[in-house]
Amino acid sequence: MRLGARSLKTGVAVTMALFIALALHLTPPTMAGIAAAAVTTQPSVHRSFRTMVDNIQGNIIGAIIAILFVISVGASPIIIGLAVIIVIAIQLKLHLQSTMSLTMVTVIVIMAGETSGTDVTDNFLFFSLDRIILVGIGVLSAMIVNFLFFPPNYEYRLYYSILNQTTELFKWIRLLSQRASEHTKIKDDLATFADNKLKIENYYHWYKEERGYFRKQRFIKYRRTVIFREMITTTNGLHHILRALDRNENAYRLLPDDFKKNAPRGVKRADGLS
Repeated sequence: MRLGARSLKTGVAVTMALFIALALHLTPPTMAGIAAAAVTTQPSVHRSFRTMVDNIQGNIIGAIIAILFVISVGASPIIIGLAVIIVIAIQLKLHLQSTMSLTMVTVIVIMAGETSGTDVTDNFLFFSLDRIILVGIGVLSAMIVNFLFFPPNYEYRLYYSILNQTTELFKWIRLLSQRASEHTKIKDDLATFADNKLKIENYYHWYKEERGYFRKQRFIKYRRTVIFREMITTTNGLHHILRALDRNENAYRLLPDDFKKNAPRGVKRADGLS
């Protein structure tokens, strides 16, 4: 198992969030660490920023609902469950599904703090505000780490993934056209090609999501995006040709031997005879 950059960035972001929370004397600092871990694992800088905004919005909504429930009807286990259901419904309506887990943690921690029997109940609003700030610290730390440390270079990955896929597809097309391939081997590689095709599409989607900060960068990005899209279309066409060759070769192998030997005159047989 290989330890990737995203794993390292998650650890750095969690550490940063915990240090900031401890420096500001906010408790529990673990909430900042949880929020940082939830945001850092995003595959691109743009998606991390979008997730950060969504998490802040979702947690503010969850905190407001939790505070209103505690002030109006209390914080019994049944009330907490009802509040969670309402928050889930609101987030589904606002298309904030990706923030649901962290928001549920915020709601439960805020409302459970009211029933803990400690001095927290005397300063409930300040207690709730601390939880919102902790979540903000976590997602902001994750955003900074994802932007500054090892930002993903999907242009490089995308180009070489397409290049390797195209090279292997050309190789198999030539082998199949010359009847020089092994049936079991091509089946394994076709499955690999299908997996690589999905990986290339993901790389392209993540590369397309990234934003340029200057006009010149944006122009270059748009041009390369079009080129990559055409490269992927061509590679997918080669994949389709390879599958068609493999399918027709299998159909030929299933034909009776007498039919293969008595092919009509002028029709070139698969073994090179006519």
